[in-house]
Amino acid sequence: MSEACYPVVVETPHGQVQADFCVRESDGPHTVAETLRNAGWIVFRLHFAAGTWIAHVINSKRSA
Repeated sequence: MSEACYPVVVETPHGQVQADFCVRESDGPHTVAETLRNAGWIVFRLHFAAGTWIAHVINSKRSA
């Protein structure tokens, strides 16, 4: 049986950007943070709400 895949939204000072990946139900916040860090983002807050991971970043690598 396949696991649910949850989207990741990056919240920047300029707005929101949809990340180009999603995470499995069994993945935790460490996986989301590590994947964003590998993509060049600096995450300072991360939470799960309404079936979506929301990452607040201090840099806006890709502005919305």
